[in-house]
Amino acid sequence: MTLIVALQGEDELVFASDTLAWDGVKEGYYKFHVRKLRRIGQNWISASAGTGVGSDVQAQIAAAQETFAENLDVGAAQYALRTQDLYRRTQYVGETSFLLGGFNRHGPVIYRWGLPAFSGPICCRAGRSAIGVGEHGAMYLAAAHHKISMTTKQRLLLAYYCVYETTQHDPRVGAPIEMAVCRRDGVESCTESELAYFRRESERLANYISDRFSAPVQPHDPLLML
Repeated sequence: MTLIVALQGEDELVFASDTLAWDGVKEGYYKFHVRKLRRIGQNWISASAGTGVGSDVQAQIAAAQETFAENLDVGAAQYALRTQDLYRRTQYVGETSFLLGGFNRHGPVIYRWGLPAFSGPICCRAGRSAIGVGEHGAMYLAAAHHKISMTTKQRLLLAYYCVYETTQHDPRVGAPIEMAVCRRDGVESCTESELAYFRRESERLANYISDRFSAPVQPHDPLLML
């Protein structure tokens, strides 16, 4: 399984993903790590979750150097239809989700869709989205705290922390975490030192929250009920 988070800013998109993958059958599974964020063209980021077929489909498109309309409001439908065509050729029936970020005429935008039940790409108008274990409780953090006006650093930390918290509690999702920033002039992946910084900050946040809930209660505390 996978968790991929996308957060939209005024002129940028931040994507964060775990890197854990599984290989095997129900009698036995083996873990390995793989990069899940893929750059498409100059300033798109694409990712998939659910099964490895989604990643294979994206790899085929990239290897063929296929091009799509740069305006994502047009290009998303073209790209989604292409993933549907290649998916059907595999004759696979497992569920796969896709997340795509780029730009329309007005600014950054995020689209998502799923296969095999395809009804076209859906624009994520809330300024955020997630696929994979996107219903995990850690995604509350993005719903509660994400703002379009955030700085890039704040947005990167929030995206990282959402994935980080999930890796701490859900064995289907695992570190290391990868992140990338998408702007009109290109896509930039976070460096190892930058990722290390966000990991330290996430650990600090988690420890702070834990300490606040585990601190001893003083007898005179007005909230003390017993």
